[in-house]
Amino acid sequence: MRRTLRTAIVPLSLFALSIAHAQTTYLYLCKDAGGRTFTSDRPIPECANRAVKQLDRTGMVRHEIPAPLTPEQKREQKLKEDQAKADALALEEQKQNDRLILARYPKEKDIEGARARALDLVREYIKRDTTDVTALEKTLAQTQAKANAKPKRAGTPSSAVTRKIDDVEQAIQTARKGVQEREAELVQINLKFDETLKRYREIAGDDAAIR
Repeated sequence: MRRTLRTAIVPLSLFALSIAHAQTTYLYLCKDAGGRTFTSDRPIPECANRAVKQLDRTGMVRHEIPAPLTPEQKREQKLKEDQAKADALALEEQKQNDRLILARYPKEKDIEGARARALDLVREYIKRDTTDVTALEKTLAQTQAKANAKPKRAGTPSSAVTRKIDDVEQAIQTARKGVQEREAELVQINLKFDETLKRYREIAGDDAAIR
C-alpha cells in the first residue's frame, strides 16, 4: 500500500511542477529594425538591441524590457546623473552654510555687528596706508628739492640721492596700491554681509527644516 501511495505521489508532483512551469512561462515578443515581429518562449537573438515584451500564455503583457541604451543615450544619462549628484551636493553645502549662519548670528543685529567690526579693521589699514603715503610724499618732495638744489653747487645729484628718490617713489606706489586694494575690500565685505543678511532673513523662519 505504501509503495502504491509513493508511486502515485511522484506523478502528481511532476504534474504540479509542469502546471507551475506552464503558468510561469513567458513568451517573448519584439520587432526588429525592419519591422518584423518575432515571438519565442526564450530570449530572441534578433531582439538583442530591441525593446522586448514578456507575455503570459493568455497574451497579457507582464513585463517590458527596454532596448539597451545607445552610446549617445548612455552619455546623456551619465550627464543627467552627474548633474543630479552635483545638485544634491550643492544643496547639502547650502544647508551646511545655512546652519553656520544661524549658529554664528542668532539675531540680525549680530550680522550688522560683525559687518561693522570687519569694516573698522580694514578702515584702520586704509588710514595707516594713507598716512604712509602722506609721509612718503613729503620725503620725496624734500629729497627732490635737495637734488634740484645740488647742481647749482656740485653738479648732478649723486647716485645715492637718485636711488633714494626711486625707492621712495616705489614705496609710494606700493602704499597707494594698498589703499586701493583695501577700498575694494570694503566693497566686498559689504556685499558679503548683504548676502548673509538676505539669506538669514530667508532661513530664519525655516530653522527647523535646516537643522
